[in-house]
Amino acid sequence: MMRKLIIAGVLTLIVLAGGIPLYVQRYFKEEVVAGPSVTNVFKLSKYFDGIEGTIADTDVFELKGAEEGGKTLIIAGTHANEPSAALLAYFFIENLEVEKGTVYIIPHFNLSGSLGTQPRSWPGRPDGFLAEKVSFAAMEMIRNEGIDIVIDLHEAEAMYPVTNCIVAPEKSMPYAVGAAFYVKGREKFENHVESSPIGYRGLSHREIGDWSDAYPFLLESPGVHLDQITAAKTPELIIDGIDPFVLKAGEKGLLYVPYDENGFSIDRRVGQHSSVIQEIMVQWTKKNPDRGFKVSAPKHADIVENGLGFYFKDPSEADSKVSFRNEESAYASSCVCTFLMRYELSGMTVFQNYFLKLGEIIYYEIYINRWSSSVLREETRLCSCIPCSYNVKVSVTDGESRFGVQSIISNRVDESIGVWFPLEFAFSGDYVAEQ
Repeated sequence: MMRKLIIAGVLTLIVLAGGIPLYVQRYFKEEVVAGPSVTNVFKLSKYFDGIEGTIADTDVFELKGAEEGGKTLIIAGTHANEPSAALLAYFFIENLEVEKGTVYIIPHFNLSGSLGTQPRSWPGRPDGFLAEKVSFAAMEMIRNEGIDIVIDLHEAEAMYPVTNCIVAPEKSMPYAVGAAFYVKGREKFENHVESSPIGYRGLSHREIGDWSDAYPFLLESPGVHLDQITAAKTPELIIDGIDPFVLKAGEKGLLYVPYDENGFSIDRRVGQHSSVIQEIMVQWTKKNPDRGFKVSAPKHADIVENGLGFYFKDPSEADSKVSFRNEESAYASSCVCTFLMRYELSGMTVFQNYFLKLGEIIYYEIYINRWSSSVLREETRLCSCIPCSYNVKVSVTDGESRFGVQSIISNRVDESIGVWFPLEFAFSGDYVAEQ
């Protein structure tokens, strides 16, 4: 009896030793610093309640520009062992600046991967496996939102022919070819185009375009850690992409990507994704100006030069979180005008009159991150009611201060003061600043 108890105890300890780290990893949540263009975060179940309340229900980040345009959906995290996809998603969430159009980003499309994954789940089924339900929810989003471009991010082995490339169906091919030519000619890296086979069912680059009006693209960057011939699968291999066995295979002509002793780092992989995505949107805009985009983010050369970490902030050291919430109009007006009095009195009367006249109050909660004066010029994200009504000149702030709203409201003054707000505040309404 004692022997059985000892065996049971040992087995319990083994299960706990292995199970607890897996449980912690499964429910680990990253802290995300929302960049200047993030206007909303919601769950994918908004479009299909069949995944609501399940571990598969994942976050969708909305980055909406001041000017109406097209809509792009970026999907990352289908495969957890392809980190450049998720890193690009977070890189864009923090750094992509959207002036025209809307970009939706899903960092963890396969959030339920710990429960197993079913390949080729597109276009999904409402009564299918969990992965099929997630794909169905995404298709519902694509159809209901009128998404123009869908970009599915991946990594592939250096010894696999479909790597370092854009996979596109027939209708997406002109944009893919244009983007591939541009990055090769201007940015000096190879990213060829592969055609999506008509009979290759269940994959995003085929089914999304067949079951909606959207134009799908699948991007593959070379992740040598995925190759079977590598040495130990270490974090260093994933980050640096340097492996002696892959290098030897390259010398023998067995690879489908250019590879040398410098490897294929995470900086290069994320940088390529960034450049290719932005160029696809440029190519689209040339042919569809009414549904076009105007976006910007660091590209391949900058990311390789500075390192990917340069563009991420430590969430614990991010700028202050600021709430804008509904209150009575008189209270809101007094708060705002008192706040403005700390700055240039030359603009006080203008803003006091402006805010007292309006009754509707807009609210939103967001991390105030790095606000780049190079992006917010002229009418972009300026509260346009102010210059239109009072002939107030435009001014901008770099927003590097940690004082939250103060970094937005404090501006340089010419003949009169101008204040810009993030897009979600740029409506006819009062603005209540609370810290």
